[in-house]
Amino acid sequence: MDIIHVLQANHLHVCLVNTGNGIPLISALELRLLNSTTYRTQTGSLELFTRYDVGSTTRSTFRFKDDAYDRIWWPYIRKDWTQISTSSTVGSEEDQYEPPSLAMSTAGTPVNASQSLDFYIDSTSLPNAQFYLYMHFAEVEKLLPNETRAFNISYNGKYWYGPLSPAYLSSNTLYTRSALTGGDYRFSIYKTADSTHPPILNAIEVYMVKEFLQSETIQEEASAASLAILIVALGALWLKRRKLPAVGIGQNTNDEHQNLACISDQSLESRNRQFTFSEVQKMTNNFTRVLGKGGFGTVFHGYLDNRTEVAVKMLSHSSVQGYKQFQAEVKLLLRVHHRNLTSLIGYCNEGTNLGLIYEYMAKGNLAEHLSGRGNRILNWEERLRTTLEAAQGGTHVSASIAGTPGYLDPEYYTSNRLTEKSDVYSFGIVLLEVISGRPVISETNNERTHISQWVSSLLSRGDVNNIVDPRLQGDFDVNSVWKAVELAMSCLTYNSTRRPNMNEVATELTQCLSKERARRMRGQENESQDSVGMISMNLGTTLSPLPR
Repeated sequence: MDIIHVLQANHLHVCLVNTGNGIPLISALELRLLNSTTYRTQTGSLELFTRYDVGSTTRSTFRFKDDAYDRIWWPYIRKDWTQISTSSTVGSEEDQYEPPSLAMSTAGTPVNASQSLDFYIDSTSLPNAQFYLYMHFAEVEKLLPNETRAFNISYNGKYWYGPLSPAYLSSNTLYTRSALTGGDYRFSIYKTADSTHPPILNAIEVYMVKEFLQSETIQEEASAASLAILIVALGALWLKRRKLPAVGIGQNTNDEHQNLACISDQSLESRNRQFTFSEVQKMTNNFTRVLGKGGFGTVFHGYLDNRTEVAVKMLSHSSVQGYKQFQAEVKLLLRVHHRNLTSLIGYCNEGTNLGLIYEYMAKGNLAEHLSGRGNRILNWEERLRTTLEAAQGGTHVSASIAGTPGYLDPEYYTSNRLTEKSDVYSFGIVLLEVISGRPVISETNNERTHISQWVSSLLSRGDVNNIVDPRLQGDFDVNSVWKAVELAMSCLTYNSTRRPNMNEVATELTQCLSKERARRMRGQENESQDSVGMISMNLGTTLSPLPR
């Protein structure tokens, strides 16, 4: 059994439990370090379902030392596929998955050069499983200047990705970024009309999502029916142990208020001006003009003595959860400053009156531009440019969203701590708003739906067009949109260590913007409606494994 798991502490606790099929037994347990940017999941760990060396000439399995990560590769041979190979080393310097040269130096190609490489994925025995698929490609034949190998990939007869022209003796990995679920799916790799050579496939991996509980068994229940092993993972500390807060029934909100006041005073006083409640009343003309309502209070318009316009967010006295959200927003805003963000000017902390004072966005905020309350709707290029500039500033786009329900990093509720990856999570939510033009939480028939749930449901059907703001009327590069949606969802991965950092986010958005600008320069729509972004959609599950 191969499992890819991101550690949550500086040790790994493995417990095998008798589930009714006999006393569990383990003969060996080995740990291998992987690049933490690979094999990312939105939730859970990965359990290997199958891994194939396509077109194997040795017809035997191999692992370390031929694979630096000790992944076991099984040969995959078919009568309707022929094998091609090279004696040269296939490099993986540009491929972070680093598929081994032994697997990449061979490939399968159709016996009939005019035909396609067809295979099916069958999940009938695992109807509730979720899967991730990885296909590895590399050119192993030295093509002449007038020769080409280019191919597309389809599933269920529908275009998925392409064209792809593998680099000579250099690997490239095509993978799904979101989990695949249920059903039978058929894939076809077929050459393009101008390709002189048939398609190839060098290697393929399929993993199942495996959910592990934080504590698999209670200590008192451990017996001869289970075997527990404590492994100290030296040098593999991807995450520090999270400190879990003690939560009791009937928690005293006054204590929370006092704790917040202490934190606010210590962090704010050194940088920002403290206003009395009477000063806040004066600047807001006794809270006359309401700008909006957030998750824990109301935002009012106001003026400082120098006539500087401000937005004042006051914490509602009836909000219990609001104290934590208020604290989170303080922490976040003290850490960031960017021209696309509102700056924190000061605060009020007087008795039960807690408030934050921001600079006012006279030209309107992002939500107003997206909703059409501004002069016009932002086009796709403008939306990308705005989010890119914010990403380059190191944080998210909207003003004071950190404490609003739907934006806050879910890990904050257990760790009580904001990190750079918390910024990434909030940015991902805003990016989905930018793409869709929808609010973070929508309500239909008294049911509240988070924007990430709504997007995930559409992605599972491969429907990106209905994710995009309909007011754009299709005026966008679909590949750019797919890439942006994938990026947003990767930012929302529950395990914060598997989220990209802001530099990676900025790089991805730059590519999205380049694709859109290229389309505009061409002056025509991209006819492909299901291209690169299809990597993210629900493709199904695993290849039927060969007998081992």
